[in-house]
Amino acid sequence: MLITGLIIGCLLIGLVIGYVVRQHQHRQELLAVQKQARDIIASATAETQQKIAKLTADSRRETLTYQQSVKDELAEQTSDIAVREQRRQQREQLLGQMGVRLADQTAMLDERSQANRDQRQKIRDLKAQALQLRTDRDETLAQQAGIDEQAAKDHVLADTELDLKRDRDVEIKALNDNAVANAERWAKDVVLSATESGPQDLPKEHLEHTVTVPNGEIRSKIIGRDGQHIRLLETLTGTDLIFVPDDNTTLFISTHDPIRREVARVALTNLVASRRISSNQIETQVENAQRDVNHSLWETGEQTVSGLHVGWMHPDLMKLIGRLKYRTSYGQNVLLHSIEVAQLTGAMAARLGYNTRLARRAGLLHDLGKAIDHEVEGTHVEIGTEFAQKYGEDDVVINAIAAHHGDVEKTSPLAELVAAA
Repeated sequence: MLITGLIIGCLLIGLVIGYVVRQHQHRQELLAVQKQARDIIASATAETQQKIAKLTADSRRETLTYQQSVKDELAEQTSDIAVREQRRQQREQLLGQMGVRLADQTAMLDERSQANRDQRQKIRDLKAQALQLRTDRDETLAQQAGIDEQAAKDHVLADTELDLKRDRDVEIKALNDNAVANAERWAKDVVLSATESGPQDLPKEHLEHTVTVPNGEIRSKIIGRDGQHIRLLETLTGTDLIFVPDDNTTLFISTHDPIRREVARVALTNLVASRRISSNQIETQVENAQRDVNHSLWETGEQTVSGLHVGWMHPDLMKLIGRLKYRTSYGQNVLLHSIEVAQLTGAMAARLGYNTRLARRAGLLHDLGKAIDHEVEGTHVEIGTEFAQKYGEDDVVINAIAAHHGDVEKTSPLAELVAAA
């Protein structure tokens, strides 16, 4: 019994010791799990705070960038409005001055016309008197000198020839005075027509800065995980893409290069339409957009050259003309302005009897340098002159480009017409 009691006691002691050890192990495991949980929570909290800080910084950066872009756009529009108003006032002032000059010229022409009529009447009266005097003189000479009839006729013919020469000189002078007066009036009409038909203030076409995103799902796809997709788009297009604050459906394209902006706009529009947005799709759509925009540049240039009938032109020049479609200057679309100058220069050249095709060509190319003046060093006049020389344009066209702002001397009448237009 004693042995049995000892065995049972040992078993009980072992169970107690095992229970105590097990409880200790369980407590240690629980403490370890609690510590691990605290570490996970602390790590998650730190990571979340970092992400919040990053998102806040990114949002602040995008907001500041967008605000600056809006300020720049507003400043440009304000400047454009001021320039247009100044041009309008100058145009009204010029029209007023020309109206006064035309009125004065009309009154002067009326006075000259009346004076010419009076002068012609005096000439007719004097001719009648001279004819009568000459007849009386011839009869007297014939009677007194006893000259024969033929000699008298010869004498009369000589006097008649002299009188005709005098009459012809008078008529030529009158015609010349009339031509000068008409030329002055016609010149004023041409200038007035040029002023009234000059480049108009047009809306900024082909310069879209935004793309509309239909819903939040597409917006999330464009941004991508951790912003991967939108950063890839920015890298491939060379632009900054910013969702407008308080408007999650408008994506703003920020860049000073109009061609890059158009490539980004086309690529984003196609991505939104397809709704399939991945890294591969982004690369494919950007490549397609670059190809389409480059083709449209050449196509626009070809259509413009063909429509103005200016003759064959180097393809690279036509592509530069196409780039003008995406440029503005003083609130005007540069391509439309160039077309208007070409048409106006051609019309004035036709009235003056100059080469109309060469005149239109010079007018079309006069602002060629503005196509790439943000990429190449130099003024748009210098750049345009250089490219015109490079591609073998006529010297008259080159001088018209170089001289249309008065940087060099105008060496042809067409250069004067381009500057006036």
